[in-house]
Amino acid sequence: MASATDHDEVLRLVVERTCELTRADACLVLLSVDARGVRVAAAAGEGTEAARELRLPLDEELGAGLRRVLGFGGSDAFFGVPIVGSAGLVGVLAVLRRDPGGDDCPEDEQLLAVLADQAAIALENADRLRRLEAAFEAVHAERRVLSQVMEAAPVALMLVEGDEARISYANRRALELFPGADDLSLETWTTRRDAGAGCERSPVRRALVFGEQVRGVEVVRGQADGTERHFEVDAAPLSPGEGGRRRAVIAVQDTSLREQFRREREHAGALAEENRVKDLFFNTLSHELRSPLAAIRNAVEL
Repeated sequence: MASATDHDEVLRLVVERTCELTRADACLVLLSVDARGVRVAAAAGEGTEAARELRLPLDEELGAGLRRVLGFGGSDAFFGVPIVGSAGLVGVLAVLRRDPGGDDCPEDEQLLAVLADQAAIALENADRLRRLEAAFEAVHAERRVLSQVMEAAPVALMLVEGDEARISYANRRALELFPGADDLSLETWTTRRDAGAGCERSPVRRALVFGEQVRGVEVVRGQADGTERHFEVDAAPLSPGEGGRRRAVIAVQDTSLREQFRREREHAGALAEENRVKDLFFNTLSHELRSPLAAIRNAVEL
């Protein structure tokens, strides 16, 4: 029983071993439903099929009720001992024997008490393991959901570690933006405003090394083909990992299209201003040309 980890398996072993050791004709484990009642949680032996999930009041008539349900006579022996756990009463371990000698058998009661104590320990261990397994499953379920959310996120998410900022996790979008990368090459992650100031101003280093919260930093990163890509970076430090290694989470959005649209708007605005100046010039020139022509026309008419 001590090695069993499943609650139902523990109950089955309890009734089977109790029947065997006490030479009983029927054995039952009745678990507490409330302060006044119990239910048959496991049973073995003669007539016990009729008692499955039976509910009975927890009083002095318990033995009589079990005799009646199982088909035993009033003179047959009945023994019942409490199963007491660390939190109080768990239930009752009961045996019935077709024995005209009655209920008075101290040796059987002592053996039954020992078995009840062992059953209490085994049931508590099984319940504890069941709670742990449920907790682990809940944690794993949350992790699965979190993993799905991170993989489906439209922004690049990365976990970086160590002074070299090695990537220990990257979601799908991050792998699309940085294929084959295993570090973030800190020296190339400089802000547009601080370009040329060195990697000390890198938002990744600020979070990873200096423990800063970084929000909405615009970054320009050179590409192998000589072009530039524009990103917006959020970064936050995390608690140290194994061996005290620094860790940070990095969120990156590719803003190259937004930067392109910004430049196109600026260019369009510059063209519009240039056209406005041209229109103003031609309007002014036209006015100045019309003025002397009007004087000449008037003189000719005179």
